[in-house]
Amino acid sequence: MSGWPAGEAYAVRPMRGRDVEWPSCSTQCVHHIWLTADHSDAAPPAQFSRAIKSARAFFPDRAHVEWRDSDAAVLVSRWEKTHFFFHTLATPVERADFLRMLIMHDFGGVYLDVDMELFACLPIDTTKAVNLVASPLFSEHFQSCLLVANRKLHPLWRDVALRIEDNFTGLQTRPGARVVRRLIENRLTGWATRLALAVFMTGPGNLDRCIASQLGAGYASEIGVLPSSCYNGPIAVHHEAGSWTPFQLLQAGATALDTLRRVCMKPAACFVLLMLVGKCALYCTHWS
Repeated sequence: MSGWPAGEAYAVRPMRGRDVEWPSCSTQCVHHIWLTADHSDAAPPAQFSRAIKSARAFFPDRAHVEWRDSDAAVLVSRWEKTHFFFHTLATPVERADFLRMLIMHDFGGVYLDVDMELFACLPIDTTKAVNLVASPLFSEHFQSCLLVANRKLHPLWRDVALRIEDNFTGLQTRPGARVVRRLIENRLTGWATRLALAVFMTGPGNLDRCIASQLGAGYASEIGVLPSSCYNGPIAVHHEAGSWTPFQLLQAGATALDTLRRVCMKPAACFVLLMLVGKCALYCTHWS
């Protein structure tokens, strides 16, 4: 993978309505990301204002940086990843997962999803280069909605970003991914499949696999683990509202039920669907 910079030589560029100029961002900054499907540079919706304000309340002495579409475009251009970011990564969720790794690598600091609400000071371990929050869910070890980089240029962030790119390359080239590609390309299943795969390809599952593959390189000794109470309370709560809005859930559920009803009316199609789901689950389980 070529074109990954050392992270120093950025031109100073005002960030609209932000506390600091880029690249004055430092490990003392708190970062939020809000990206849109149409790259409109829109501000985060009002529904997230309470969560964003909570970060300012508990980090009053730190500068707060809000990354929007045009800010993201400048950073990924510097990394020579513009085409991958805007064309291969098809959703704002995928792009935000990738972008946060570049931000943590180049600038450090604290990253919070816009739907992360703080109720107390985070117990950050400043003796560790990286802090990750333990996941209370069975499906992953760490969550990526809260990230802490106590120093810049730690290789973990770069390795996770590299792995995201490799995952999408594999999706297009690996024979075992044929079933997943068909589900993504299908008009009925594409949206839900893409969003579900984000957990494995760009989100917490990808972070877990990257750490597991690099434990021998010294990652274990450099990672401080924040308790799961920084995810599901009482220290902080992730409201899970950034992409899975009630309307989208309802829409996806209705589409899935209608598809299932039509398939189950045909025994042969039902058998094929069960085989496809089984292969897809096996592929996701063994994703590497």
